[in-house]
Amino acid sequence: MRAPCLISYESVVRPEPELDIIDLKDLLNPVEFTPAYWVVTSNSIDSAQAIIKTLRQHGSPNVYLRPVVLLWTQSIPENAHITGSDIHYRIQQFDQSLIDELNTNFEPINNWIEKLPELLTASDTSISFKVLRFISSRDNSVEPIPSSKRNSGYLYPLLDPFFQKDDGSIYQILSFLNEQNMIAGTFYTRSMSCSQCGCAFLNFRESCPHCNSIDLNIEELVHHFKCAYSGEISEFRVQDRLVCPKCESELRHIGVDYDKPSIIYKCNSCQHNTQAPRITTTCYNCGKSNEPEYQNDRIIMSYTNTSIGINASIYGIENIFTRLLETKLRIFSADSFQDFFETERSRILRYKVSTSTLALIRLLALDNIYVQLGSRARDVFNELTSLFNIILRKSDVLTLRHDSIFMIIMTETDLAQAQIAVDRLQEGITKLFENNLDIDPKTESLLEVISETTEPESILEGFLNDHVH
Repeated sequence: MRAPCLISYESVVRPEPELDIIDLKDLLNPVEFTPAYWVVTSNSIDSAQAIIKTLRQHGSPNVYLRPVVLLWTQSIPENAHITGSDIHYRIQQFDQSLIDELNTNFEPINNWIEKLPELLTASDTSISFKVLRFISSRDNSVEPIPSSKRNSGYLYPLLDPFFQKDDGSIYQILSFLNEQNMIAGTFYTRSMSCSQCGCAFLNFRESCPHCNSIDLNIEELVHHFKCAYSGEISEFRVQDRLVCPKCESELRHIGVDYDKPSIIYKCNSCQHNTQAPRITTTCYNCGKSNEPEYQNDRIIMSYTNTSIGINASIYGIENIFTRLLETKLRIFSADSFQDFFETERSRILRYKVSTSTLALIRLLALDNIYVQLGSRARDVFNELTSLFNIILRKSDVLTLRHDSIFMIIMTETDLAQAQIAVDRLQEGITKLFENNLDIDPKTESLLEVISETTEPESILEGFLNDHVH
């Protein structure tokens, strides 16, 4: 039976019930048991966030997906909800009855986690995949909250600990997952942010349209109903009363004797008066100034899981890449590829008149490319399929393994010819992503002439071991 596990550190305060304990430093090693949830005790938001970040940034889904219960050793801070824990209490509330209640409440999450293949040995390095898995494991909405602690003006408390930097990448990842229908976004609010750095903290200022000075005085305009005179309110002030300068009647009641239809801006630099000042916004983070209409209008959304996302989170985000490619490119399953390979190897060994080559091409950081492409992902990967179709022949056999490793049986192709084709593929991939992302994507390749001792799985394993990132 699963049980809660207390995260121990130098100054840890232990709750009254006796719990399983794991030292924070031991999380560097594989965790070979399955806790019901992690228990973190703390007396400050900063220390709580640091420990929860360690848990959420762990590579093992057995660690980063588990619920976190935060116990405050003193009074609960006003902003306790921003720490990223699933739920929090005062340490005095944590007794056996609450332990049992939390075990029951977290049972659906833990049951979902334990469906994952290779739970105890898997290591997830992609932040987008970890975020997808986390949202899929929770059956409730991931909601943003306003926060002055983030440049964007909002944070997602449950997702924030997955990210090391406040660089806006959380919005790129959520937007990409939403565009691929792996999560479902619902409108929450709009937020204006700097077009240069994305910071939501903007200073709105009126300036003189004549000289651009911001040294303005603002005066209300007063309209006297009886004589129809309109002027600045300073013209009407007589001590603590309002008196019309035209007809000398006292103005007693707004809406009965007078109204205030507008305001006027008086520039102290050039004495220009206007009712339509120039509005500018200046970013507190980078200092860039711009008119409001040229700043970014960001839509802030809340998110829930989808059936497509749940499937991808269990079986791997690379399946998304396969779906994008397989509509226009013949990609065989691993088993079918192995059957083709054995047939080709037998043919070569029997007739001894031709040469075929096995090629491996790896496109690195594919998940980051997904995120940066956003809504353009489908169009760009369609171009990628066209590139493969142009360079490869119909007799070549292609499969996709792990996260973006292409394995190709190049029939009737010697090593030199295969190298030419692979070089053309790598050059085409580089140009495609440079043109669309202004980045130089990293690719790796391996070629081997098919012989009696050639085994694709062994070659793939050696390739992965030689190119660890």
